[in-house]
Amino acid sequence: MILEDFHVHSTYCDGNNSLEEMVRAAVDLKMSRIGFSGHAYTSFDDTYCMSLEDTVRYAEDIAELKEKYKGKIEILCGLEMDYFSDAPNIETDYL
Repeated sequence: MILEDFHVHSTYCDGNNSLEEMVRAAVDLKMSRIGFSGHAYTSFDDTYCMSLEDTVRYAEDIAELKEKYKGKIEILCGLEMDYFSDAPNIETDYL
């Protein structure tokens, strides 16, 4: 059986655990892939989403984790976009 989850949040938005804590939990569960889907910035309501600056750091942190956990788990960087999202231009694996 293939275990994967592509709708994972972290402390960058409304999650309770850091990116790395979530990756370690996924490795412990023997998941093959984990995809983060942080809430992209919206200027009209920033109560649940990442700031513009945090969105850039989020992508950078995921890129570092991809390298650190290479061969153990595939890590994907995604954004949960709103119709009115105003996210910076960052490289993602999915939206």
